Amino acid sequence: FDKRFIFENCLISEDRRSLFSTSEEMKRLLEQFNIGMCLDFEHAIISANFLKKDPLKFIKSFLELNVKCFHVSGVSMDTIKGMHNHLFEVDNNYEFLKWVPKNKYITFETRHHITKNKDFVLKDIEFLKKIIK
Repeated sequence: FDKRFIFENCLISEDRRSLFSTSEEMKRLLEQFNIGMCLDFEHAIISANFLKKDPLKFIKSFLELNVKCFHVSGVSMDTIKGMHNHLFEVDNNYEFLKWVPKNKYITFETRHHITKNKDFVLKDIEFLKKIIK
């Protein structure tokens, strides 16, 4: 398999049940194809809450896998709905972002394409830099 290919964890919610939403499902997939993954924090938090699991423990279970990059967005720890908010818009200490290794890529998956306001993007960048310093 081409090593440039990666899978992203999907989410489980009231109206959606995707494969590869848990670390166990993702592990089987990654082993089958011998590739890495993108950890979408918002998807993990939504899935954890839907499954009534601790979101931080749920995220940590993915960190044991071959994570190549991370998707970040503004997300509350009790959410069950994806919004792709800006980081600074949501009341969260984002403890889990401190777990991202320094040698991994972080992708902003926020509504910057909707707001068309580069100040929001710059504010997200500065916000994230303070967390992961």
